Amino acid sequence: MSGTALAMAGKNGSAKAASLPVVMPAEADAPFGSLRPGFFARAAWGLAMRRGLRKGLKKPLRRLAARAFPGPFDVMAGGLCWRLWPAENYCDRIVLARRRLPEVEEHEALFEGLEAGDVVVDIGANIGTYALDAARRMAPGGKVLAVEPSPRTHAKLAANAAANRGRIGDVSLRQIAVGEKAGTVTLFANAGSNAGQSSLLAEGAGKSGVAVTVEALPLAELLKDEGIEAIAAMKIDVEGFEDRIVDAVLALPQEAWPRRLQLETEHRALWQHDAVARLREAGFAAVLETTENVVLQRRA
Repeated sequence: MSGTALAMAGKNGSAKAASLPVVMPAEADAPFGSLRPGFFARAAWGLAMRRGLRKGLKKPLRRLAARAFPGPFDVMAGGLCWRLWPAENYCDRIVLARRRLPEVEEHEALFEGLEAGDVVVDIGANIGTYALDAARRMAPGGKVLAVEPSPRTHAKLAANAAANRGRIGDVSLRQIAVGEKAGTVTLFANAGSNAGQSSLLAEGAGKSGVAVTVEALPLAELLKDEGIEAIAAMKIDVEGFEDRIVDAVLALPQEAWPRRLQLETEHRALWQHDAVARLREAGFAAVLETTENVVLQRRA
């Protein structure tokens, strides 16, 4: 497997050599459906991801499943095709083990009232569980902008989008970070068991974070580049950088604000200010709050 050399931050802020695979292995190009999981792979991951497992069993079982059945596997879930790498990413594990998309309740709240001509923006798209579900709901019309800066995760997102041609509408995939200014930024990409945990903040990527340079654009410039003037639904899941992007959303003309906005709150301890409170002050009201996310609606 080829890869790109990156730097991993040590406890004292220094960097040590690391390697985060960026180019996908040969089996990533296999036709969809040729990599279906067998009985033992499904059973192992089903057990490892079972709710209610004793705390001391979770990590050992997941390590065993990852060692024996790392993927990739092809499955159908939520009416869509998915090529999954469960050893590398939490979302992949959920889809494989539970035969459904993660955060179903949030999907329904965020996409309520979505129509064929709407625009959805997904910032921190991961492997596409939100972006491609939105594109499926609006097919053959509508537009989805899926933003995922991590090179390897973006490659998986692109593969999943390609596998769903004919099932989804227009999806624009951008391997870019939403930053405070145009240029390059350091992305801390999780190189452990949760590739979706990548952040512009070192603390947001966890202990397995490795530093990689990626392109960045401010939100307003990105939307202009994509020809987006109105947004029906937006999801922001950027591991602790959500408050900065909320500031960028509220800096847009009010007519460009999303009708519904989902914000991951799991890493709110890394925020510089309370992004949810700021949205409420701007006229948004919560329609759903879970342990990890809040979905808000803009008041008319």
